[in-house]
Amino acid sequence: MALSVCMIVKNEGKALASCLASVKEIANEIVIVDTGSTDNTKEIAKKFGAKIFDYQWTDDFSSARNFSLSKATKEWILVIDADELLEAQDSQGIMRLTLMSGYDAFSLVQRTYVNESNLFSTKMKIPRYGFSGYFDVEVVRLFKNNNGYKYEGQVHELIDKSLKDASIARSDVVLHHIEHLKGEEAVKQKQIRYLEILKKELQKNPNEEKLLCDAALIAFHFKNDFDDAKKYLETVLKAHPKSTRAMMLFGQMFANRGNADEAIKWYEKVEPTKAVYQNLAALYSAKGDNEKAKSYIEKSKKLQNETVPSNAPIP
Repeated sequence: MALSVCMIVKNEGKALASCLASVKEIANEIVIVDTGSTDNTKEIAKKFGAKIFDYQWTDDFSSARNFSLSKATKEWILVIDADELLEAQDSQGIMRLTLMSGYDAFSLVQRTYVNESNLFSTKMKIPRYGFSGYFDVEVVRLFKNNNGYKYEGQVHELIDKSLKDASIARSDVVLHHIEHLKGEEAVKQKQIRYLEILKKELQKNPNEEKLLCDAALIAFHFKNDFDDAKKYLETVLKAHPKSTRAMMLFGQMFANRGNADEAIKWYEKVEPTKAVYQNLAALYSAKGDNEKAKSYIEKSKKLQNETVPSNAPIP
């Protein structure tokens, strides 16, 4: 099936060529929305035959994302960022997924490479892209071109809500995310800028679940402010007592502070997923309870079977 690759960029001259080279063989069109580059970003995009559109930045990533989707003309859309790339088996996996019948969208595995070591990151025996470890997150980035599919959220934007009636499957395709090549300080400052945008939005919508959770995430991981993050999450749970994301974030925060018992309490409150089981396995392993850890690993493997393998035969 024909594929549009959609991107929003600004001053990505150092990373863009690697990203575009990784998708050029599978992209029937590349849509680049530029929000104000002053470097050679546009020149690089032109070399890859991209359709380039200027967009006035309004502190709203969803608005720019949705503008890029509006310019796509092919049946399927892949959303990718300049600091991400596909390896050969993953690009071919993308094409195979678009040929599978019965699905409207697929989640991919965003693998963020890091050098930090914590309970939930995976240590690699051989460094890749200059990093010693990584952590994985599921993200919906491949979906049919449908006017009803829209991103939401000024920062850390997601398309998931608009896909509530769509047929979505997990895939094993990996998006290799190498943001940290820009340097830890650059990543940190970007997230702190995002926090300022979130604070402005929270003045208008003080109980908005996603805004509060995003603010908590940044406060804890990039400002090292546990108390501020805790306040955000307590506000979430007061307004949304069943917020899975708030409970997951509480679990992550306590785990990173070395409080495995408190982290386990939070993780055991949420609906089980592969990530939840893997995190519980890591927590019980850290406590020395290898039997419990093994049981959660086995549960995680059972959920792994629900993934649609990108190398599966096409009916």
